[in-house]
Amino acid sequence: MGKGYIVGALAMAMLIAGCGGNGGGNGTTDVAGADDGVQLIPDTTIGADYGATGPRKCSTRKVPADGPPSNETIAKYVICGGEEVTGSNLYLYDNVVVTDVAPGRPYNPNEDINMSNIDINKPVYAIKGSLRGYQCGPVMKPGGYDGGPDDHKGTNCSRTTEPNASGLCYQDTFGDWYCNMLDVSAPVNAERQVAAP
Repeated sequence: MGKGYIVGALAMAMLIAGCGGNGGGNGTTDVAGADDGVQLIPDTTIGADYGATGPRKCSTRKVPADGPPSNETIAKYVICGGEEVTGSNLYLYDNVVVTDVAPGRPYNPNEDINMSNIDINKPVYAIKGSLRGYQCGPVMKPGGYDGGPDDHKGTNCSRTTEPNASGLCYQDTFGDWYCNMLDVSAPVNAERQVAAP
């Protein structure tokens, strides 16, 4: 990892299918071909309010202990770090693909100031890839106010495609990995009224 693009496995192994974790009969999801022990576990209780499965959390953030994570593992860390409820909205990801991981660089206090509890003795890795982000509002409860399609399951989410996402991966002082990726040039909520993931 970090030594270039994994060509043959990219289409399958680095694609995380099913926004919100639609898969895995035991309530967990994983990336095909990735044997890293990290599972994506959806919070179906929260997801039910939005007509979706998720948000997902990682079963562990400690893989690997040394060196950069694989592209597939980074994709999982992007998902479990970015899927959340903020205000009244649920944010989810799918089609997360990590294409490039730069060689590790030293901690930079000017660039890395907002990384919570970062281990300043460990390298920071720049990453590139693509993803789709969803912003979902809660679905209307029986007997509740009907605000139209935005309140109905299947049309309560908007989707943004981010083809040129970039970000960073780092370890905190507890040895946990945190990765994020964003395409700042992608229009926000560009695709309206898509089916809920």
